Amino acid sequence: MKSVLILISTIFLTSAASADVLCTVEDGWGLQFNSGSTPYFQEAYQVLQGGEMAEADVEIQQAYMSPSEFKARALFDGQNTHIRTDLSARNGEYAVYTGTIEIEGQLQSVTCNQN
Repeated sequence: MKSVLILISTIFLTSAASADVLCTVEDGWGLQFNSGSTPYFQEAYQVLQGGEMAEADVEIQQAYMSPSEFKARALFDGQNTHIRTDLSARNGEYAVYTGTIEIEGQLQSVTCNQN
């Protein structure tokens, strides 16, 4: 019985770590961080106001997600971008984080959702 509980908790932690994250700003655009089938974020895209993904130049330098926060540092169209958020709510099994996105020193509010 103990081994079953350990296996279930391992599956839960792994699936939570590999969830993709979409961070949107008040203007409606955002950045989508994708991990695919691994627990590590590998790709990032700009999401336009209409919801389509743009072929913007987004390079992840570092992305980190825990049950209490999501943080990322990226080059977004050649600009240094920092996202710092804390857990603010839950949407079913997924976390919702709120905080700030800083692009070249300019701060905006950002909301990040696991998806």
